[in-house]
Amino acid sequence: MKIVKGPRPFTKQEIQNSFLHLRPEALKNLGINHLLSDVAFCWILYGASLSDYIDYDFISKNHFERNQFVTDHKRLKLWRKFNGHQFDEVFRNKYITYQTYKQFFTREIVSFELVGRADFHQFCANKKSVFLKPIDSSNGIGAKKVELVDAQSGEDLFEKYATTPYLAEEVIDQHRELAEFHPGSVNTIKINTVQTRHGTQILGAALRLGVGDDVVDNYTTGGLITAIDIESGVVFTPGRDVFLNWYAFHPDSKKQIIGFEIPGWDEVKRFAFALATIVPQVRFVGWDIALAKEGQPVLVEGNIHSTFLQVADQVGKLRLYQEALKDW
Repeated sequence: MKIVKGPRPFTKQEIQNSFLHLRPEALKNLGINHLLSDVAFCWILYGASLSDYIDYDFISKNHFERNQFVTDHKRLKLWRKFNGHQFDEVFRNKYITYQTYKQFFTREIVSFELVGRADFHQFCANKKSVFLKPIDSSNGIGAKKVELVDAQSGEDLFEKYATTPYLAEEVIDQHRELAEFHPGSVNTIKINTVQTRHGTQILGAALRLGVGDDVVDNYTTGGLITAIDIESGVVFTPGRDVFLNWYAFHPDSKKQIIGFEIPGWDEVKRFAFALATIVPQVRFVGWDIALAKEGQPVLVEGNIHSTFLQVADQVGKLRLYQEALKDW
């Protein structure tokens, strides 16, 4: 079932289908006409898309609470005011991101548009698997892990992807405590940094966990998202998935989520601060950070169109980001 995403109008049928699959009790108790009028009201007054209305549980929130959220229309304005467009390509093209922040990746990444056959075979040498992702995608779309059974596997991979806009990455061997949640995906920490006149600030942090057979941990593709206390590095919310389920324990591993303390949290924050200084003109970035086996932070990617991390704790962050925007 496709959930409507993005800042655009919606139809009565889309609203009915979304609530039928995600909130059937609300559809039954309130009726489609009430929901249609309230969703339309939130679109007009708060700039909230249908996905905002559902993700942020607007159905149970009052006017003051709704008005605190960065909705789809508001986030577009914040992105533009924070970052403009001058450095878009640094983050839109993941290979340019890699070249710009290479010291923080600490692993080899090659572009199929640029790498030759011999160099690709050398890249694959002694690797059991590689991770592929489109050069300009987001939300884990198109990402996949490919096993390298033998030398022919690398040759087949090159033949299939040569000159295509894909990257091949060395697979991250993640920290044991994070792998315990879901070993099939690299479970990452998202940290939102903002540049102000007083220096870099961290305005949000979340832990993302893969689920089931997924090789990515993205919330929008079925993973879980939780909120991290910025000061202590402790997870203080259950895991939330896109289907509105909450999990105190991981649904697969049964490892407890609430109360989990991110290993080496102070080092992770220092790592995020260092990342934010490389291109300081880009004031707002969401950094996806993994913890390697030995515990050191490594960069997965940066996103100038990052979420504002309001799903896990259900707290609107509009005022927080507006104040940071003015502090320049």
